[in-house]
Amino acid sequence: MQNEGLHSLYTVLEDYIPKGIVKKKNRNKSWLYGYDEKYDVVIISKTGEVGDVYDINGLRIALPKKPDSLDKKENKWHRRDIPRQLSKVQSIFQWNEMPNTFKAQWVDYIEDEFDKREQGYWFVNNSKPTYITGISVHVPAVDEDRCWIPRF
Repeated sequence: MQNEGLHSLYTVLEDYIPKGIVKKKNRNKSWLYGYDEKYDVVIISKTGEVGDVYDINGLRIALPKKPDSLDKKENKWHRRDIPRQLSKVQSIFQWNEMPNTFKAQWVDYIEDEFDKREQGYWFVNNSKPTYITGISVHVPAVDEDRCWIPRF
């Protein structure tokens, strides 16, 4: 957490939702995306599981549950360049005209990128597990000409 105290941008709310409730609902994957009136928290997880709850100026946000393991060797987020062959495809029409062997080569990569855009992305930053929302990971990764690229 950043500097504790009055000048902190956020605080992590320990046990804001009782641990037993979190455990049960995570096991059932029953958290619903959006505002949870009962716990007065915004759920930004789309997997049905939540982790830490943050208070940002009175707005409580439940992050998705951290994955059991994260790649710790990089220790920072890197923008992934679109593979050269794939970057030549500029529309769905061009994609549809590509040979099936080309599509088979790239379908897993494309689905992985869509999963990150939909669910967000966990990575290790300065030795701390860090979550960024889908739009934050996706747009800078693919639209470098028209957007600010974050530096973590």
